[in-house]
Amino acid sequence: MALQEPAQNPAGEPVRGILAENRGLPSSAQDFDHLGFKGESAPGQLTLTWYGEAGEGGLVTIIQVASAEPVDPNLILGPAADTLQLLREGSAGG
Repeated sequence: MALQEPAQNPAGEPVRGILAENRGLPSSAQDFDHLGFKGESAPGQLTLTWYGEAGEGGLVTIIQVASAEPVDPNLILGPAADTLQLLREGSAGG
């Protein structure tokens, strides 16, 4: 979200495209006009953040996981995709 304001000026505009290059989700969850993704990980920690635009609204989904064991991101991506889809459908009145 913090990057959305700077992305409105010419110097920050490329940020949107850079963050949308890897959407971080399977293609079935990418029914957005724009979907940006930023992920970070370390052993036992995982942070995944999406900013999506569908129609008039913007949606943010953040998932953070901490574990004593390494985290398999594949266990997180399905629920994340479902969450984004539900938010998108809800924002569209569907």
